[in-house]
Amino acid sequence: MQLFLLVVYNPARNKVVTVVDGNTRTGGNQSITLPANFSGDEVQCFISFSTAKQTVLSNSEFAGGIIVS
Repeated sequence: MQLFLLVVYNPARNKVVTVVDGNTRTGGNQSITLPANFSGDEVQCFISFSTAKQTVLSNSEFAGGIIVS
């Protein structure tokens, strides 16, 4: 089983929010709650996968930038 690892980086605030041990890869999506003060900022999203015991991790991939609403 492979799990999502999600990183959201806010360069304007130099802050990172992560989800570790998220949904499974076959689950198809992952939600994340961002701080209210991120509203209106552009954030950069990165995704990776790990085994359930986190003994093997994939390379991270840039998933895109979005404006937080």
